[in-house]
Amino acid sequence: MLALAASVSIALVSSDLWQLVASHYRRDTVAEKVSYRAQGAGVDRTSTVVLRVSHDGPNAPVVRVDMGNLILWADSTRLVAVHAGNTKSYFEHTLSAGLTTDVIAETFPPLVMPQLGWAISTDEPHDSWWPLMGVGAVRVGPMESTPDLADTLSMPLASSRGSATVDALSLRRVRSTRALAALKLTYAGEQATTLELTAQDMAPTDIGAPASWAIPTAGRARVERLADLRPIPGEVGIGEACPPLSLMTGNVEGWSFADATSRLRSMNPQPSGPTWIAFLIRLPDQTPEQQPATEQAARALDSLTREFSIQRMQGLHNSPRLEAHQAIVLELGQVNQQRVAELSKAVIAGTESLGEQLFISSGLATFHRFAPGSAAAILVLDEHQRIAGLVRLDGRMVDASTIADEVRRIISTRAQDTESSPPGEDGSQGAGDGGH
Repeated sequence: MLALAASVSIALVSSDLWQLVASHYRRDTVAEKVSYRAQGAGVDRTSTVVLRVSHDGPNAPVVRVDMGNLILWADSTRLVAVHAGNTKSYFEHTLSAGLTTDVIAETFPPLVMPQLGWAISTDEPHDSWWPLMGVGAVRVGPMESTPDLADTLSMPLASSRGSATVDALSLRRVRSTRALAALKLTYAGEQATTLELTAQDMAPTDIGAPASWAIPTAGRARVERLADLRPIPGEVGIGEACPPLSLMTGNVEGWSFADATSRLRSMNPQPSGPTWIAFLIRLPDQTPEQQPATEQAARALDSLTREFSIQRMQGLHNSPRLEAHQAIVLELGQVNQQRVAELSKAVIAGTESLGEQLFISSGLATFHRFAPGSAAAILVLDEHQRIAGLVRLDGRMVDASTIADEVRRIISTRAQDTESSPPGEDGSQGAGDGGH
């Protein structure tokens, strides 16, 4: 039981707490960034999901869930899903009985997200059993809290049933809004495994109007199963040399990858981890639906660049070195001073730490060698010009911090491989070097 800070306690039955938290998701428009961490049995993984819920309109509730590259939208009549790595297909399911937790469970991989369950379900606790999306149901006993600690509640777990057996559960809520702040599950088994999620409200400017949450399907072919939304593989994959991008500056002069990495090392001479170059690549003419993700991606790279720089100034010399640029794709026939000057005028606020605007003169075909069909993506290269990772932005509605987390994970997971794997001796060059 949680140690209480005050001497006066109040008894709560499980149905009281259920109503306190669930009512927030059943009544209000919600937009949350939900961070997950799974630990145990040699595993330590993190991921991020963005949840949006609206109860306005004739087909409410309206839900959108961005689970990395997998994107779900649904109202009471239909459910649509796409994959950011596949711009040619979509999945759709007609909902004859409305949107329910059973539909989500039958259609999607297991997702522990009680907020979504509360938002779309009218199920109530029965005999102290809580329906808990992604687990099944848990049974909790009486609990205690205090007026001074009303936002933190610990629940003695009696038992669980469903797709997983849970040994322990703790929940924290935001006192002012009644929203879920954190949930921790400890699963039964020989090796203790825990799943902890924390939820944070998104900034009002990042929520978007519910009408904008819908997933456009024009130009896509419908597939019968969600599993058919596989990403389209590129010709060039992770760990391979990046094809020549023929990068140019706003002065229509060649840009050198080698000069950039050398510049980073000279600015940060202390011993450190690998050097990384990131490019936010996009097409020159974006649709209104594409622009928000691109802007958030630019701010994400700006934030990471400043974060790593500050860490190094504070003496954390093993922090990554990162240089990031926006890079607009042009066909060779579009490369002229006037066109480049026009595109260079578009400046995204809050991106002062990014390097100069660049242009990819090798055209869309080169971009699509590693990001097939994409209109915008973040390409991360190691210091040997190998592809460390790719963040697809097509169709996504996520904030800058979520994108920054994804780039940070790429750098973290690839750092050891990059240090232990020297570049090939085949003389291959990519990015902006080799006379490009």
